Amino acid sequence: MLIRLCDKFHMLKEYPLAVFCGTELVYSCGYSLEYSGLPVWMRTEFRDGQEEGILCFPWEKRQVIVVYFPVLYTDLSVLLGPFLTAEAREKREQREQGERGEKGELEAENLRQEYFRMSDTERKLLAGYLRKAYPVKEEEVIHYSDFFYMAVNQRVPDWERTFADSEGMTDRQKIDGRPVESPEVFYSEENERYVEKLEYLIRNGLTEKLDEFITGEHEFPYGKLGPNLLRHQKNSCIVSVYIVRKAAQAGGLDEQLCLRLAEGYTQRFELAGNTSEVYQISKEMMRDYCRRVRELKKLHAHSPGVRKAAKYIHDHRMEKLDIYGIAEKVGISYSYLCSRFKKETGMSITAFVRKEKTDAAKELLLFSELSLGEIAEYLSFSSQSYFQTVFKKTEHCTPAQYRLRENLP
Repeated sequence: MLIRLCDKFHMLKEYPLAVFCGTELVYSCGYSLEYSGLPVWMRTEFRDGQEEGILCFPWEKRQVIVVYFPVLYTDLSVLLGPFLTAEAREKREQREQGERGEKGELEAENLRQEYFRMSDTERKLLAGYLRKAYPVKEEEVIHYSDFFYMAVNQRVPDWERTFADSEGMTDRQKIDGRPVESPEVFYSEENERYVEKLEYLIRNGLTEKLDEFITGEHEFPYGKLGPNLLRHQKNSCIVSVYIVRKAAQAGGLDEQLCLRLAEGYTQRFELAGNTSEVYQISKEMMRDYCRRVRELKKLHAHSPGVRKAAKYIHDHRMEKLDIYGIAEKVGISYSYLCSRFKKETGMSITAFVRKEKTDAAKELLLFSELSLGEIAEYLSFSSQSYFQTVFKKTEHCTPAQYRLRENLP
């Protein structure tokens, strides 16, 4: 169960992680062969008797973070990292010194020296790994480490940080600015049934049944994944994004499109200011994926020529499309393509082009900060006014109205 959870977490965030049984490494992912020994000796850097914690130490102009915790009631333990932070170390140290004062900074430096010592060989190994590592935000690492810890151990972590605990507060308390609760986390058979049904509906594009399934406000199904209701719902929705994205891909939806949608919806969840907004975005996300799968399955029922034309239009919807050119690309005469497309899909090929461009415009309006003029140019409309005319004809509102309406809680 733990290994399966590790696999899913790695697919979600691509964080390097390792699992130990006692001192023996039994599982790892995210480390190439040349760095396979990295998690073993990094684990030894946690002092004897330390049950769980976040180890931070300076590295050139940035800092490195390693997270370690046991799996409760077992001999297993988990190590996440190392992570290279995106924030310059000097900037962070100035900020932390202001928070802790000179005494706290001296304690922090002593702790850094006590907690981390490495040989020249180990330093070279770590240097090679970090040169290839993509910098991440410290807040993001801590947030997702909390998330993974709660999924594994079914309680909120009480992290001990090696240099930020001078005032006797845990890291989680310092981030939130107040003591946190310890909500019970559970993953029941009911959760399993919820996920299985959701995957089935999305994978098969059953939009009407999905509407029935998600109608009415209900508890988010993944236990307690945060110290408060808003954070719990955001974390639950991040889980849902992964589940829905994989189900849509299993239903035939393009992987890159699924990833772009997932990234956009994840950003919207993080920016949401209240639980009602999170809930509405969640329903919109599920319906969006399900609708796209349904439309794709409808196209698969059509003749090869119509399917080729529809795929070509979708793949080239950012370009200026000409029906004669489309017919030539798919090897069908202009008149035959127009008549077959209308007969099989119920819309003209020109209307289908408008729909595909409008769908692309909707993604850009929701998930980017591009202006209307930039979107019109990106999608090869002859002008912004023509883009607005096409959009209003399809969606019955202007692009500006759509962006405002959909981004409201």
